[in-house]
Amino acid sequence: MAHFINSDCAGCGVCAANCPMQAIYTSDNHYYEVKPEECIDCAVCESVCPTGAIQQA
Repeated sequence: MAHFINSDCAGCGVCAANCPMQAIYTSDNHYYEVKPEECIDCAVCESVCPTGAIQQA
């Protein structure tokens, strides 16, 4: 299952910069979201997130 980013997101972009599939994008509210159809569930984003905002769906 794909990961998701909760409201604890600080908008820093570390997750997007480290995603090997480029499956994380900036949403209209300037925070980040995961494209579930492109996420390979590698958990790199979860491991680099400084706020712990990324979780497995």
